[in-house]
Amino acid sequence: MLETPDAKTVVFHFKTPHADLPYALAMAGYAVVSAKGDTQAKYDKSPVTSGPYKIQSFKSGKSMVLVKNTNWDPKTDPIRHQYVNQFNFTFNQQFETSTKALLADSGADQTGISFNNQVDAGNLSNVLKDPKMKSRTISGYQPYVGQMNINMSHPAMKDKTVREAIAYALPITPFVRAFGGTDAMEVAGGLISPTVSGYDAAFDPFGKKKKPAGDPVKAKELLKKAGKLNMKLTFGYTNTPRASSTPPPWRPV
Repeated sequence: MLETPDAKTVVFHFKTPHADLPYALAMAGYAVVSAKGDTQAKYDKSPVTSGPYKIQSFKSGKSMVLVKNTNWDPKTDPIRHQYVNQFNFTFNQQFETSTKALLADSGADQTGISFNNQVDAGNLSNVLKDPKMKSRTISGYQPYVGQMNINMSHPAMKDKTVREAIAYALPITPFVRAFGGTDAMEVAGGLISPTVSGYDAAFDPFGKKKKPAGDPVKAKELLKKAGKLNMKLTFGYTNTPRASSTPPPWRPV
């Protein structure tokens, strides 16, 4: 339930505590929408525009063009600005494609920015070793941590002990190598990034930092306890060139 005691306050009432709410609402995908403008499942087709830019055109999974919102009043929004006339977004760009575009640094790519894509693994070492790239390179932690999802519809996955066994057994080292090695990422012990308050470097309940190659002995012990030895699992993965799920790159005009 929501409560609005005044024009600038929104109070959320939950049946159970949600300590992660401030972090969730701080992400880019959340905003307050009026009941009139909330079109539910169709909202992404025509979202409410309250900022300095509005959608001129949108092709799902392909592209989006943002232009200046003539109804936006800078006096009511001191944080955001209308620096450029237009943004051209291209969705689902492969990491290799966006990296080559930024490295080219010519034509429209001179004003290109990768919104989400990182440098692809094949070009990472070259970028880091090239002194010309130093002034154009930013390296540091993101506020996110990658994770593997388990299909809870599988009967065996409803057993917490089985899920713990998978967590212990899963090797993380191949994932690090696939993204370019330790220059691209490091093994996390939990779901909180070093940039987020509450981070504890010693937190490692499943031993991923101590044994990034996995702990099959511990996993077998748990599976034996659950009576699920020799269980067959299917690992779903993408076998086509990797593309991001968010809109990189975008180009201001």
